[in-house]
Amino acid sequence: MLRAADDAAPPVSAYTITAYQHGKQPRTLQLVAVSPAAAIRAAMELMPGWLISSPTLTPDWTDELPPA
Repeated sequence: MLRAADDAAPPVSAYTITAYQHGKQPRTLQLVAVSPAAAIRAAMELMPGWLISSPTLTPDWTDELPPA
């Protein structure tokens, strides 16, 4: 039996991470990932050389599309 692509996709959550670098303003990133570790890895790729904070779940986020 074939499954739709959406059925096979892992659940995702939105995470907020702050990146810090000496002498620069902190940058806040909002990332959608399958786990906190995946969010940290993505932040490290986006902001190489920056210190990355622990991710926090972004409140009131949903992966549901609004009605058309």
